[in-house]
Amino acid sequence: MSGSSSTTLWRVEVGGDCLVLRVHDNCDWLRAEPDLVLHEVAALQLAFDAGLPAPEPVAWDAGGDCCGLPLLLMSWLPGKVLLRPASMDDWLRQQAQALVAIHRLTAHDLTWDWFSWAQPDLEVPAWSEAPQAWERAIAFIAGEPPAAPRCLVHRDYHPVNLLWRGQTLSAVVDWVNACRGVAAVDLAHCRGNLIALYGPEAADRFLQHYRRAGGADHGDMAWWDLMCLAECLPGPPEVYPGWAPFGVRNITSELLRARLEAHLLAVLRQLPE
Repeated sequence: MSGSSSTTLWRVEVGGDCLVLRVHDNCDWLRAEPDLVLHEVAALQLAFDAGLPAPEPVAWDAGGDCCGLPLLLMSWLPGKVLLRPASMDDWLRQQAQALVAIHRLTAHDLTWDWFSWAQPDLEVPAWSEAPQAWERAIAFIAGEPPAAPRCLVHRDYHPVNLLWRGQTLSAVVDWVNACRGVAAVDLAHCRGNLIALYGPEAADRFLQHYRRAGGADHGDMAWWDLMCLAECLPGPPEVYPGWAPFGVRNITSELLRARLEAHLLAVLRQLPE
C-alpha cells in the first residue's frame, strides 16, 4: 500500500475479508521503541471500542516470531487519502471535528505518554535565514511544557493519516504513536503539516474549526507550535515523501523551508517581548 514512509503496509484478502498487515521493518525505530506493536494494538483497541473511525486490531506478533519482524494485522477501512479537496474549508472542518472526538477520550488505561521528537541540545540551524528567530524559539521551549489537561492524542494527526469516501472523512489511521498528552500536541503537528502543504491560512482555519467544534487548546498553542517546528531540527526540512503518491508534487525544499520559517516568525510575534 502506498503512502507509508515508516513501515511497510500490505492489503491482505482472506476469503471475503480485507485486512491490512503492518510489517515493522524500520530497524532504527524498533531499536528506539521495541514495543511498537503492543503500543499500536492498545491504541487501536481504545479508539475502536470508543466508536472512533479507527481500524480494529485482529492479530499480532509483537516479538517477530513468525517471520523475524514484528507484525500487526488490522481491519481494512474503505477510503482514500484526499489532498486536493473540492472545498478546502469543509475539508478542514471535518478534520477538526474528528480530532475533537479523539480528544474527548481520557486514555487513562493507555500507558504511553507524550514525549518530544526534538533532538536533545537543540542548536540554531546553519541553513536558516532567520537564526535569531530560532535562537529565541529554542530558548522559549526549554524546560517543561505548559500544564494542561491530558487526553488521548493521536500524535501523528495529519492529512495523509486520514481516509475519505468522496468528500466525507471516513477513517483515522496510523495509531502507532498515540499516547496520553495535551490536545495542543495534535493541533500543532497538524498545523505544521497544513502550513507545509498549503500555507498559514489553512492551518489557522483548521484551528478555528477545532475551537468552534468544542475543542480546547488551553491557550498555549505558541509553545506547542514552536516545539513542533523544533522537531524538524537539525534539518534542513525535507519534503515528506508521503505527499507525492496522493498528487502533491509541487512542494520544493525551498518552498517548504520558507513556509516553515514564516510560521516560526508568525508564532514568535505572538509572544510578549
